[in-house]
Amino acid sequence: LTQPIGLSANITPKPITVTATGIDKTYDGTAAASVTLGSSGLVGSDSVSFTDTSATFSDKNVGSNKTVTVQGIAASGSDATNYSLGNTAATTTASITPATLTVNGTTVAGKVYDGTTAASLSSGSLAGIIGSDAVTLNQTGTFASKNVGNAIAVTAADTLTGTDAGNYTLTQPTGLSASITPKPITVTATGIDKTYDGTTAASVTLGSSGLVGSDSVSFTDTSATFSDKNVGTNKTVTVQGIAASGTDAGNYSLGNTSATTTASIMASTPYALTTGSGTSGNGRASAYISALPNFTVNSVLGSSLSFSASAVPQLTPAASSAPPTPPVTNPSPSAEAPTSPAVAVQPTSSGSTMNQSADSKPPATASMIVLLPNRNGQPLLAVINNGVNTPENQP
Repeated sequence: LTQPIGLSANITPKPITVTATGIDKTYDGTAAASVTLGSSGLVGSDSVSFTDTSATFSDKNVGSNKTVTVQGIAASGSDATNYSLGNTAATTTASITPATLTVNGTTVAGKVYDGTTAASLSSGSLAGIIGSDAVTLNQTGTFASKNVGNAIAVTAADTLTGTDAGNYTLTQPTGLSASITPKPITVTATGIDKTYDGTTAASVTLGSSGLVGSDSVSFTDTSATFSDKNVGTNKTVTVQGIAASGTDAGNYSLGNTSATTTASIMASTPYALTTGSGTSGNGRASAYISALPNFTVNSVLGSSLSFSASAVPQLTPAASSAPPTPPVTNPSPSAEAPTSPAVAVQPTSSGSTMNQSADSKPPATASMIVLLPNRNGQPLLAVINNGVNTPENQP
């Protein structure tokens, strides 16, 4: 077979489409993008490469799967002429990840105990800001413990704000520490009233308005004493040896170890005070004796008392209004009670007798005096004469 000759034909470029694959980048303040160009239409190992004149993100800011636009696509290489490009532009996607900022020069302020772990950080400056980006550093942190101590570790929790803050991540400063010092407090005392017991011993409640939250702190004292042992209202109480204890006591420093307050010593009810014995020449008698409002007893519980009396207008109780007579042990034989004067009694010097004077017949000598409080807490004396108890006022 003799082959035909003189034949010819044309080979036209193969049309191909160029695609772009976006490459992620770290934020750099620009919209510039990088892509990889290629085509699945190339034949075999043909040597063809592709270039572009620009590839740009939709904006400069951090984001995922952001649109990238590619312009000016062209082909080159030894086999490039065998192809015709179906496109000179393409789109793809890529991500911009945040740039990293660091903080230099941070200081931590020590603080007085406040029951929290909050720490105050300052003086830090940002390193790594790109161009004129608007980024502001906000510093804060926490102590490892709320309690008083030296060089307590502090963990920074700084944040970024500003128009471009979202394009950065922040590396927190490390190696920070500061001290928490005890909070000074003043302890106050509240006096507790008591019934007269012949001593100056007092009881108080201690507390402080300076304690934080529900901190467990209690206060004790070594002594609390009245100014004297006697009955009285709003008497000065002196407290000594104040100390603190409890789980949170170490977080406070006491501004005082002593304090003063007031409390009252109230008259006891009753105390029987033996003053002497005797009988009325008229047999059974009644004497109405009451204490003045400022009456005070300086010696009780077995001590002897002495009184002096001055005459006051005579009182004759009506039979219908006479105070009830409480039962007594071994009453004297009945006799008609004579009229007796009221006698105001005030304490004088120590002794064991009761002296009375009156502008009429003298009352019977009392064999026993009983000290009772009235409704206002003032002392009231009741006198038993020959076994009959006849107080002027019932308590």
